[in-house]
Amino acid sequence: SSVASAAPVAPTLMEDLATARMSVAQIAQRVRHRSVCSQTGDTHTPGLIRAMLATERRACVAHDAHLELTPGAALHRAQREERYRCAELIAFRWVLRCAVGDFTSLGAWTRAELCADAAAPTAMLEAAL
Repeated sequence: SSVASAAPVAPTLMEDLATARMSVAQIAQRVRHRSVCSQTGDTHTPGLIRAMLATERRACVAHDAHLELTPGAALHRAQREERYRCAELIAFRWVLRCAVGDFTSLGAWTRAELCADAAAPTAMLEAAL
């Protein structure tokens, strides 16, 4: 997003989104084809992906524990945990959508749409796999 003579505009946002799209597509491909992990023997299923995302969410919350030393920390902690929970659900639904052939980028959604989508049941998407 920059050239040698110009300052970057939103320097990493597009690269981050592109990397996320590629990662989601790879995970979705593994779920769609029920690939088996050569290291663990686990079959890539929606349940495995949900569990992996939950593990990552818990790790993020634990990593942020040092932020709780400030006044009002309990409120901020609750807000951070809610954001991580929402991000986990958005990521899960993004993988499922990609696995069933919906390659809509997160950039095409508003925050409100993403949050509403994250709260929606996933049973239909999971059943399509």
